[in-house]
Amino acid sequence: MLRVHRAPGRATALDGAAVRRIAIAGYVLLAVGILVARRPDAVLHPQFWAEDGKVYFADAYNRGTDALLTPGAGYLVLIPRLTALLAQPLGLAAAPVVFNLVGLTVQLLPALFILSSRFGRLIPSLPLRALVGLMYLLLPCEELHATVTNAQWHLAVLMCMVLVAAPPRGVAWRCFDIGVLVLGGLSGPLVLVIAPLALVRRLVSGERWFGVVTITTAAVSLVQLKAIHDAGRGATQLGAGVRLLVRIVADRVIVPAVTADQSTAIYSIHWWHGLLWAALIVLATAALAALALLRGPLELKLLLVFGGLSLTLALLHPLIVPVGPQWPPIVVSGGAERYFLVPMLAVLMLLIWGIGRLPRRVAPVVGGVLAVTFLAGVAAHPQYPPLLDDHPAASAAALDAAPRGTVVDVPINPAGWSMSLRKH
Repeated sequence: MLRVHRAPGRATALDGAAVRRIAIAGYVLLAVGILVARRPDAVLHPQFWAEDGKVYFADAYNRGTDALLTPGAGYLVLIPRLTALLAQPLGLAAAPVVFNLVGLTVQLLPALFILSSRFGRLIPSLPLRALVGLMYLLLPCEELHATVTNAQWHLAVLMCMVLVAAPPRGVAWRCFDIGVLVLGGLSGPLVLVIAPLALVRRLVSGERWFGVVTITTAAVSLVQLKAIHDAGRGATQLGAGVRLLVRIVADRVIVPAVTADQSTAIYSIHWWHGLLWAALIVLATAALAALALLRGPLELKLLLVFGGLSLTLALLHPLIVPVGPQWPPIVVSGGAERYFLVPMLAVLMLLIWGIGRLPRRVAPVVGGVLAVTFLAGVAAHPQYPPLLDDHPAASAAALDAAPRGTVVDVPINPAGWSMSLRKH
């Protein structure tokens, strides 16, 4: 009778690898489930949202590939343009499926990327990296959810992650990094912030790969700057002030990063001595950020600077209302979440770093309080409101029935918006 002797430890190693694969698969399913649960209609009943239809799909339908390099909002927007061209063969009724799937995929990528060992230097614990990825998906960003128009902000997070991650090993990772930098850089203006930070990382760390990152982002920045110059986006009336700035930073960045809530009910304008509390929150966070800039790892420093500069650029050139001062509406409304995603993530990482520096007996308590506060905010507002039903199938039928050359106005979300399509 033959007996098979297994090498000691081999079965355990294989079992460990299998468990790891199952855990990662479970994490991916959980992450996808979170995105779908936040607004199920994005998958079950997809529809166009704002510029996704009015600008990008309409331009691709009416102009074809000529619209690919046309700036939107004053800069190149490659991802929305490519998505619109990709969706054309499916027709008007099915095109929103493509837009929403691309938007959800871009939104999901940062949560998956952070699981890789390339973030082990910044967050050594794999479970903690997984937790941060899920918290990222739960940060309040209704207008960034499942939309291609605002996918540039998730791409900006991805570009920053490429900047702070360990250098890639292997062709696949290098292609991923370059692809993120090129697509992200040609889809929004924040590559102008990434480029100088890439140079800083190259000079400070001495890692050769970041020379490639610096050259790539510099080249993309020149292309984006040319587009911005040619588009000539006009100046906006800010209505800025120190008090407004304190309220914006506290109410729209720091508090939402802790509570996972952007509702107006939590704004300091409703608090007893609200401005004082907002100022204390900002000062405490600024003190922790100063400590991190002095003693924290380079990767955290780069993330904090990127978050600060992205917020600065957003507040210098916001577009909240068509006319009038822009800053006051930011304070009293829950809109414009797109401007606060990156700084919210920076604050969240700053708090996690700060908790990690506390004494061992204190850190779990403070971390538990943060987790409970965050989850309570998610539980209070687990879903985003569904979009209004604009009956895309009926609009598609009307377009099909229209004579060639006729301009058909198709209603889309939000209420009152429409896109104009010239029947082929």
